[in-house]
Amino acid sequence: ASLVGAIEPKLRAAEIARARRKRPDNLDAFDLFLQALPKAAAMSAQSLAEAIELLNRAIALSPGYAQALAYAAHCRAMRPTLAYSSDADRDFREADELSQRALDSDPADPMALNVAAFIPVVLRRVYQAGGDLIDRSLAINPNDAFSWIRRGWISAWAGEVETAMTAFENAMRLSPLDPQWGGSAKFGMASALCWGGRPEDALPWVRRALQD
Repeated sequence: ASLVGAIEPKLRAAEIARARRKRPDNLDAFDLFLQALPKAAAMSAQSLAEAIELLNRAIALSPGYAQALAYAAHCRAMRPTLAYSSDADRDFREADELSQRALDSDPADPMALNVAAFIPVVLRRVYQAGGDLIDRSLAINPNDAFSWIRRGWISAWAGEVETAMTAFENAMRLSPLDPQWGGSAKFGMASALCWGGRPEDALPWVRRALQD
């Protein structure tokens, strides 16, 4: 677990850097997917739009690419969640459809399960269904920090503060220097502490999240 937590984010960053050095006309579906990852993680209105464009191109080249489909669903679901969307119904509908396509393409892909867990929670507030799906993802890859972050947020939204804090702690232990999702784990910890009635303890965490 320690090795995976140290190596995976660096390997992913190296692959993203390699994809960025390639000429636009030489990009394949994997390169487009890699270039979309940091834009998806930045979670601004512009970066999510740019990630969606790159992921759409990846899916056009490889229609059964489960991780590209999953991230495309994730980006669409995040826009209305963050109040960026001009058409929330359309974004959520497309997110639901893309998430299902990702699961149909590869039912055992942890990222497809990760996004599939998010959809029923943000669309229908069905926390148990989301929790079951993210637990399936973690059963396949227990060293995936992003899935632990998702588990933390689902638990926090469901009011399970202690479970949420444990999940965020697992994420930060597995990937303490994560260049993509580290800030989300810290913000999640701050949110869980606030919702648990401990705002003073939350303040250092939210400051660290803002710094990230």
